[in-house]
Amino acid sequence: MPALANLLFFLAYFLVSGIVALLLPLTIDGLSPVLGILGGGVTFVVFLQIHQGVATLRSRGIVTRDIRRLRDEQEDLMREIEVAKTAAFEARAELDETVTGRNAELVSQMKMIETLLRQVVTRSGPRIEAPSAATAVSAPSSEPEISSDEVYEIMRNALEENRVDLYLQPIVSLPQRRQQHYEAFTRVRDGEGHIIYPNQYLEVAHESGLITTLDNLLLFNCVKVVRQLKNRRPGTRFFCNIASAALNDKDFFPQFVDFIEHNLDLANRLVFEFKQEDVANHGVALAHDLKLLGRLGFQFSMDHVTDLNLDLAALAERHFDYIKIPAETLLKGAGDIHPADLKRAMERHGIDLIVEKVEEERTVVQLLDFDVDYAQGYLFGEPRPARAPSLGEGLDEQDATPAVRSIG
Repeated sequence: MPALANLLFFLAYFLVSGIVALLLPLTIDGLSPVLGILGGGVTFVVFLQIHQGVATLRSRGIVTRDIRRLRDEQEDLMREIEVAKTAAFEARAELDETVTGRNAELVSQMKMIETLLRQVVTRSGPRIEAPSAATAVSAPSSEPEISSDEVYEIMRNALEENRVDLYLQPIVSLPQRRQQHYEAFTRVRDGEGHIIYPNQYLEVAHESGLITTLDNLLLFNCVKVVRQLKNRRPGTRFFCNIASAALNDKDFFPQFVDFIEHNLDLANRLVFEFKQEDVANHGVALAHDLKLLGRLGFQFSMDHVTDLNLDLAALAERHFDYIKIPAETLLKGAGDIHPADLKRAMERHGIDLIVEKVEEERTVVQLLDFDVDYAQGYLFGEPRPARAPSLGEGLDEQDATPAVRSIG
């Protein structure tokens, strides 16, 4: 209570006590003035006691309210501490899970790198099954012919010195001809930087056993390009051809499947492509791996189609979302179904038709008559190094560098 209020109360108590001291002798016969003064003093003391009791009760009420407020604040603080502790535990668990997943990803990636390095060493070692030097490998008309021995040496050195590059060819939408997807290819450079084309090295690569390493390297570098893009152009997919030799590589392919399982964000980016012949000859173990990849959300494509008598229902069940058919094969017809009805049949099974090897404008006109949505060929763009500018506009300048060419 404020001091001024206490002073006023004390003055009032003194005044009332004085009045009592004066009135008592007058109202009570025979009461001496001394007893009147004593009665006034008692009255003053009683007032002081009452005042003190009221003040004490008021103070206790204030203290009780303060204690209750402090208790409520303490409870709120404890709840906040519990919430913070729970959040900290969840963040730690999430961090541990992320670190564990990242470690597993790095381990699987390192296993692939180790396997590729081992393949480079073992398959580019002493020449054991190399073709005869008398055989000349045909090259494009603008390039000189190179002997198989020279091609073999170029390939071996290219693998050892990381001169195997990733090239991308656009897949466009019709009729706009807008770049939608890309197919990945491997290109080999010699010591002077000249490109050795597939028709120059494929036969040698198959006979020497280096083709598997090239295919595995294609897979690995394609994943790196997807990683470079991050979240840009989310609808763009990369078709990565997997040859039968790579599929049956018991060292690499299971490790690649394990790596993919730890990188499910690649599912909406990568499309694994197989030849029609290889699709028909998939073994039980390989079919199991592909089925696993399909369940994880990855899509497949079939190319090198020569027979249009396709079991579309079976292909759709096996997660084949794309079929590539050469323009000449489609327009001439190579099956019981008319080309004009093939696309509609594929649509009913959720499969997109991509017509490849489109080289002339008149071919495009014919394809539009069949309502073809996607096409690929030199008419729309040749394979180019996997640099960001080759993927179209809208990418950061920092990505305008060649894709990682090493296997490390």
